[in-house]
Amino acid sequence: MADCTWNKSPMAFFRPPRVAASHRGRSLQHPERPRGALALATGLAVVAAVGCHLAPHGTADRDAAPVERALAGPRRPPATRPLEVDVVFLRHEPHDALLGNDLWTLVDEQAIDEQTRRQLSANGLRGGVVIGDVPAPLASRLAEAAAEPTLDAPGTLRVLQLLPGRRAEIVATTLRPDLIVLEHDGESVRGTTYHDASGVVAVRAWPAADGRMRIEAVPELKHGPSRRTWVGEEGAFRLETGQSSHRLDRLAVTVDLPPHGLLVIGCRPDAPSSVGEAILQERPADAVASRQLLVISPRAAAVDPVFATATTADADAFTR
Repeated sequence: MADCTWNKSPMAFFRPPRVAASHRGRSLQHPERPRGALALATGLAVVAAVGCHLAPHGTADRDAAPVERALAGPRRPPATRPLEVDVVFLRHEPHDALLGNDLWTLVDEQAIDEQTRRQLSANGLRGGVVIGDVPAPLASRLAEAAAEPTLDAPGTLRVLQLLPGRRAEIVATTLRPDLIVLEHDGESVRGTTYHDASGVVAVRAWPAADGRMRIEAVPELKHGPSRRTWVGEEGAFRLETGQSSHRLDRLAVTVDLPPHGLLVIGCRPDAPSSVGEAILQERPADAVASRQLLVISPRAAAVDPVFATATTADADAFTR
């Protein structure tokens, strides 16, 4: 085999075409050119000059990364954890000073936007938050409600476990055969009589990245006979049995609370037949009417699943 090296010019591998004897002495105006061989030689020269550096360094590693991710399987979605909130109803007389006007001087009503506060006031409701030290009158009543879970206790404590964004209903009053309610929509007043009606507060909660919890409370009136209806939720329909619901979205209260912060909702004493009276006042036939103060509080810090770190226990629970 002939000894050849890559330093030689590509043209060194080719010889000029031979001229037949019959054509010697004549000029070849269109000699045949070795185009295919010339292209091949040029390509070999380029390969020789570049060597093994055609592929950038690290390309193989980058190409292998998607393969490894594909073999590892789909990424596990964050686990959805229920949010726990305390719900307390504190019963008191209509003229109880400790849970009346004196208490509302210690509650921050400015945490609710101005338009919602006006709507609440026009419909016999008021709301606010307590963050930090709980006022002594309210703290003592909350302690009594937690320590005495009896029918005669001044309050009742419930613990709700809410899935983020999922609705839960808190029954605030007992069923009344006839309930007359005057509603203010900001421009006019409308009176309606509801049959077999009761007051309900619909609650939803969402976690936040900073440990706080967003809580939404919407007053509603359940009324009429029970019936079966189709309800749409999250792209699907389900059959639900219950009374008709009059939802008062314009009175929705939405606040962000830290752990053990309080959302306080009460009714005004000077608003008869109002939404506040219908939702938060009991009228027993053989007893004096009593008002209720609704207190909702997150039990612990809420962690958004997007910012939560998956634990081994979560992974085991997901695979089971």
